[in-house]
Amino acid sequence: MSNMNIGIDFDDTIADDPELFKNFSSTLSPNDKIYIISSCDRQTEPFIDDERKTKEEKLNAWGIRHDGLFFALDPIPQGKAKLCIKHKISLMIDDNEDNLEEIRKSSPSTLCLRYTPKSSR
Repeated sequence: MSNMNIGIDFDDTIADDPELFKNFSSTLSPNDKIYIISSCDRQTEPFIDDERKTKEEKLNAWGIRHDGLFFALDPIPQGKAKLCIKHKISLMIDDNEDNLEEIRKSSPSTLCLRYTPKSSR
């Protein structure tokens, strides 16, 4: 089986159920790559650096294995699609259908799965 590059959204996805994504990441082959593909509301360098530090700390505290943390810049759907192409993402998990629709359009080889937050179940 070939190695996979997996993209997972942070806000309202991993942050909604860290235990689920910890278990998911632990079932993957060590050769599979997990990239956290998130958005950033403000796009100044100090804010992005703070966001990166905060999210890295949470991922590590939750025990979620990952190989990189990337931020999609505005407009968010196109930014996430560009990151999927750049990192050859084969599976993207996100709670936002607009993001997934743009990824499907821009990167047809990426399988997109919509995560439904606990509050919406």
